Amino acid sequence: MRTRRVAKILITLVVAVVLWGTWPQSLGGSVAYVKVNGESMDGTYNTGDLIVVHREAHYAVGDIIAYRVPKDKFAAGAQVIHRIVGGNGSSGFVTRGDNRTVVDEWHPRIGDVVGTAWARFPGLGSWFTRMAQPIPLGALCGGLTVLVMLFPRRAVARQGTARSAR
Repeated sequence: MRTRRVAKILITLVVAVVLWGTWPQSLGGSVAYVKVNGESMDGTYNTGDLIVVHREAHYAVGDIIAYRVPKDKFAAGAQVIHRIVGGNGSSGFVTRGDNRTVVDEWHPRIGDVVGTAWARFPGLGSWFTRMAQPIPLGALCGGLTVLVMLFPRRAVARQGTARSAR
């Protein structure tokens, strides 16, 4: 009995840590997910990679950051993942892709930065993009619906046999 209680506590703690570490910024967390598109980071990241970025208090030269193009600039709102090569958070960072020799025309400030690269999952971004297409997404939703419909019937059947045994 005590072993079960300790196991439940440990599982709860593990789940809490995983949720804390993966909770997205859109829901109040500090993590965001970025799909790499293009060749500017070749050698470090490839097109289709999924990069998990984590919001930090400070960013420094050498950090790979994801940022949104500032509002008053061309391509405003687009998300870019590049390395900081100069500047600072108040006047704007100077960034550049690892596969480029020219710095970016945008100079994101702290408020534009989504986060610094934390983890890389090769090819997973492309997989998520494919799964978001209508047919795979419909199949996933349909499969989950069937699964949800099947499990309650088994639970109800078990409860009925338990009551009749009393």
